[in-house]
Amino acid sequence: MLKSTLSNKPQSVLEGSSNDYFPQIPFFSIQQVADYIGVCDKTLRKYLKNGSLPYFKLGSFIRIRRQDLLNFIEKNVRR
Repeated sequence: MLKSTLSNKPQSVLEGSSNDYFPQIPFFSIQQVADYIGVCDKTLRKYLKNGSLPYFKLGSFIRIRRQDLLNFIEKNVRR
């Protein structure tokens, strides 16, 4: 599922050089990441809870760093 969803995204988006999907920001919300990788937020929260995808809290908000997302995608996309 993850591979088919991400194969439609240009590499420039993953690298942060495109403003079409992600603006140049260093971290993202759960909903932004879930929408991007094509899973529901409940599934993404499982990845966060089991430690597959690192996150941090900014006040009461959960945020995911761009580099952590890229690492997660690289490890989980089957080629």
